[in-house]
Amino acid sequence: MPTKISEDLLTDEVDKRFKEFYIRYFLKIKKFIDIYLNDVSMSENIAQDIFIMIYGDRYRLVTDESLLPYLYVAAKNKCMNELRRRKTMIRYSEDAEYRFRT
Repeated sequence: MPTKISEDLLTDEVDKRFKEFYIRYFLKIKKFIDIYLNDVSMSENIAQDIFIMIYGDRYRLVTDESLLPYLYVAAKNKCMNELRRRKTMIRYSEDAEYRFRT
């Protein structure tokens, strides 16, 4: 049975690795998302959502290299969802002025 000290050390190491991963890739993913959405605020929110999702599974992470393609696919999928949401809002909006502003 692992001791509390070794569990704490493992947690600290995993958190440290995640922090390094976040620092290394957050801006790249945010810029990638902004290419699709052209909305800096929404791009940052979506990038944060992706990293929060990964943080929830941080104990199962293998390497940064195996996660990089996953980050880009997750970012693209979230962008497509956001673009569909925007399209739906425009389609069903009764405010014609709103349609022409977006």
